[in-house]
Amino acid sequence: MAVARAVAAAPLDAPAVDRVSEWITHLPPPAYPAAIDGTKAQLGKVLWQREGCHDCHDFGGSKAGAVLPLDVIGTDPGRVHAFTAATAAAFVRLGVGKAWHIARTGERVAALESITLDVAPGEFLILLGPSGCGKSTLLQIMAGLEAPSSGAIDFPAAAGGHGKLTSMVFQDYALFPWRTVLGNVAFGPEVRGVPRREREERARRLIELVNLRGAEQRYPHELSGGMRQRVALARALANDPQILLFDEPLAALDAQTRRVMQDELLRIWTETGKTFVYVTHSLSEAVLLGTRIVLMTAGPGRVKRIEDVTLPRPRLATGRAEAAMLERLDALLGEEVARAMAS
Repeated sequence: MAVARAVAAAPLDAPAVDRVSEWITHLPPPAYPAAIDGTKAQLGKVLWQREGCHDCHDFGGSKAGAVLPLDVIGTDPGRVHAFTAATAAAFVRLGVGKAWHIARTGERVAALESITLDVAPGEFLILLGPSGCGKSTLLQIMAGLEAPSSGAIDFPAAAGGHGKLTSMVFQDYALFPWRTVLGNVAFGPEVRGVPRREREERARRLIELVNLRGAEQRYPHELSGGMRQRVALARALANDPQILLFDEPLAALDAQTRRVMQDELLRIWTETGKTFVYVTHSLSEAVLLGTRIVLMTAGPGRVKRIEDVTLPRPRLATGRAEAAMLERLDALLGEEVARAMAS
């Protein structure tokens, strides 16, 4: 079963816990969390998170309210995620699970288990966790490349009824070797039937955005790794998606190029205002880039913790606050890595 857990940005005293519990218990699904306003929102900024609980109702079910034991709130008052105003009006709401069926052996392997997550508009959301926890699977479900075994994703309507909700940037670039930079970037609009002049004008603007002006007629084999990844990013932007999904896009780059590309990603995120959802194994990359970090458990993947990253930009891996966050995340991630290796 699943339980809705409400946690505040800071530890709650007993009367506060009582009030938050009362409000939540009487909220009819799907009114949460938008129904919480005013004084309630001040005290009980709420994160709805699904996890195993044998004596609780399924808050996502048909019941008018959920039984929310006070000890569930009271025993975990730590520095967990607090909803911002943007998150309260969630851009994307996920509530999914995923299991793989191996026909040869008849096995059923759970990849994701009761993942509940809201994505706020314009945020840079990081998915972080040990290998095999389902980060890439979750991204592929968001991209529509995989179907969830349970649950669904609530996307916003595309602007004007057109447009693409998501585009994905892969680790291996996935460029067409027989197409030039311009041809690769313009490919999506070409498939959608956008007139040649319009799609090439847009492609040139995006090529300039990613600092590749002058390379329009080069082929992928004539580019460095960092340049190829910029082409892949420009191509993902070409269909004007609302959300960009990144599956470890910088993992194959050398350290210096990776650092430059991190700055480029931040610049493009700032200039476009797009929502970025970004998978990485790198703790430092997560802290340097993210507005929030979703730390996942060892498989089957669940949400272990959501960390708000409020550090000012530009950030430095050697900064005192950044180092403190890195140390805290390293300890939490280490627990899950140990679990994954022991299983």
